[in-house]
Amino acid sequence: MSHRWLALTLTFVALSPISAPHLASAAPAAQGTVDVAERDFSFDPATVTVAAGTAVRWTNRGGAPHTATADDGSWDSGTTSPGATFAFTFAVPGTYRYFCRFHQSLGMAGTVVVTGVGSGAESPAPTTAPPAAPPAVPSEEGAAEKPVVQPPLLVERGVYLVRPGDTLSGIAARFGVPLIGLVRANRVRNADLIYAGSRLVIPRNVGGAPAPRRAACQVYVVHRGDTVFVLALRFQTTVHAIAAANGIRPDLIYAGQRLLICPPQR
Repeated sequence: MSHRWLALTLTFVALSPISAPHLASAAPAAQGTVDVAERDFSFDPATVTVAAGTAVRWTNRGGAPHTATADDGSWDSGTTSPGATFAFTFAVPGTYRYFCRFHQSLGMAGTVVVTGVGSGAESPAPTTAPPAAPPAVPSEEGAAEKPVVQPPLLVERGVYLVRPGDTLSGIAARFGVPLIGLVRANRVRNADLIYAGSRLVIPRNVGGAPAPRRAACQVYVVHRGDTVFVLALRFQTTVHAIAAANGIRPDLIYAGQRLLICPPQR
C-alpha cells in the first residue's frame, strides 16, 4: 500500500509543472459589447470608455430616424430606424467623436474613448503616456487640424463652402440672413442635414454688416395634440414656413419632435 501511495504522489508532482504554465497562458476574456441608445435627440450615454477590441452597439430607442457618423467619416451607421441597431468594433486606441447627421444642429453628438489592451505586466506603459495620445490616430488628427488654415468664407461672390461642424442656422447667423431665406434659396429639404464641401447660395447681405432680424428662430418641442397649423397660429408664422424650415410634411409631426420655428419670409 505504501508503494502504491508513493507512486500516486510522484505522478501528481510530475503533472503539476505542466498544469501551471497552461493556466498562466490562458487567453484574456473577450472584450464584449457596450450599448448606446439613440434617443430623441441625444446619445445615451454621450461618452463611453472601452478597451480596444470592444464593439459599441447603437440602438435607436426614439421615434425618429438617426445615424451614428464619425466626425472624420471613417465609419457611418447609415439611417437607423426606430428599433434598428448598428455595431462597430474599435481596434485602435484613441478618441472617436461622432454625431447624428439628421440632428447635428440640435447637439446630437457623442464620443467613444478607446483605451489600450494589456495584461498586468503591460499596464505601466499606458500610465507613462498621455491619457489621450494624438499619435494613436495620426491620420484623423491631422485631418482635424487642417481647418486651422481656413479657406475664405466665400468661394465666389454670394456662395459659401460648407465646412465640417457647420449648421444651417449658424451659417445664417454668420451672414445675417434669415434661416428660412437660406433654406429657400438653396431648396434645402432637411434643415438638420448639410454636408461639408457643399456650396450654399447666400441670398443677401453677403460679406456686409448683419441685416436687422425681425425675430430669431427658435426650437420648439412638439407636444401631444399639436399640429403645424396650430403652431403657425401660436408663433405668428405660416404652415409653409414651418414645413420648409424643417423639411417635413405639414400633416405629419409627432410628440417629442423638435421643430425649428422661424418668422415667415416677406
